[in-house]
Amino acid sequence: DGEYLLRTPPAAELSAIPELDRRYRYLGFADVDLGYAGRRGPADSVHRAIRRLRVGDPLRFSETDGFRELRDGCGVVVSRLAKACKLPPGTVASATVDAIAVRTKGQTRNPEHAARCRVEEWEVLLCSLEIV
Repeated sequence: DGEYLLRTPPAAELSAIPELDRRYRYLGFADVDLGYAGRRGPADSVHRAIRRLRVGDPLRFSETDGFRELRDGCGVVVSRLAKACKLPPGTVASATVDAIAVRTKGQTRNPEHAARCRVEEWEVLLCSLEIV
């Protein structure tokens, strides 16, 4: 077309590259059930399971009885998504621990929620989801 323009066909059709169909959703505090682990007693396996996790560890996403849950490699539910959390359409292909925050009973503003706490302090997982 011109002295400085060279037109070539694309090497691959972009719609045929599956990696372009992946989306990532980073879950923040508004996206997770902040009191999930806090409502379990101190001897509950969720506390041990969360303490074993490290940033970067993989989790499994599942939907059980209307709850969207994240499980560790042993199958223990370590987090639940908040009911208000909106995910884009698709299937959660993977989940990864991005951060582990500490939450306390004193941070629970709603007195009804605070009354359901069975421990004074617990961990909350913030994760990223890969959606295809």
